[in-house]
Amino acid sequence: MITENFNKHFSTAGSAFLLATRPSLPSFSFTQIQIEDVLKELQNLDPYKSVGLDNPDPLFLKLSAAIVATPITSLFNLSFISSEIPKDWKAAAVIPLFKGGDTLDPNCYRPISILPCLSKVFESQVNKQITDHLESHRTFSAVQSAFRAGHGCTSATLKTTPFCILLALPWTLCYLTSKRASMPYNTPSVASNCS
Repeated sequence: MITENFNKHFSTAGSAFLLATRPSLPSFSFTQIQIEDVLKELQNLDPYKSVGLDNPDPLFLKLSAAIVATPITSLFNLSFISSEIPKDWKAAAVIPLFKGGDTLDPNCYRPISILPCLSKVFESQVNKQITDHLESHRTFSAVQSAFRAGHGCTSATLKTTPFCILLALPWTLCYLTSKRASMPYNTPSVASNCS
């Protein structure tokens, strides 16, 4: 029963954040991934990361990078050609990490996904091509911090705080600076405690 509640909670969380689609962007298509890029990515793997459901150990991939980079690159490029990725690369082991509060409340947990190692390497190569395309066409919003190099929580806070001040949202400022920031975003007590 508890497992089913966690599954339902985490699998439906993203639907609340669906946005309207933007106007179409300039044409984009993936280019072949180069062996050198995959080799570099494999050599930079953290050998202490957990093993995903695909089972290749990051340490093994790191140590054998010079040997396995070519066949792995071929797999990645085949994925582009066929417009498919291996089913195992889509699966993750999701571990609920307790944040505090009621141990039976799924809102008191943060999902941690242990992704397959090869899918992370592939994702990194895909992300680089997409990000390069979006940046070259100046598609990113000036206030976007997520998924961008050189941006993060600090830049997001610095960009949003002036808007909160202008809009006189003291509860938002309180939330941003409160020790209770680890509470779920939709918890009413966060807003009521800060007004």
